[in-house]
Amino acid sequence: MAKELNRMETAYNRMAKTYNRMTNACNRMANACNKMTNACNRFERHIEKELKRNVIEWQKFQQNGKDWRTANSLGDDLHATFSACLL
Repeated sequence: MAKELNRMETAYNRMAKTYNRMTNACNRMANACNKMTNACNRFERHIEKELKRNVIEWQKFQQNGKDWRTANSLGDDLHATFSACLL
């Protein structure tokens, strides 16, 4: 009887250890997801700011009577910003 109880206790301890490892892994994954979410939110705010800046620049171009070819550099700026954020 004592041997059986010992085996059961050992098995229980192994399961508890495995459960704790799984819980820790899940917590680490949740932390990683939160970091990713925060990074995505920062990126989104950055892009919104860049788009607003580009809209303002575009409006200035239009007010000054310049055409779309002059504004190509704005698209290049936005593309460069986007590429830099992905690194």
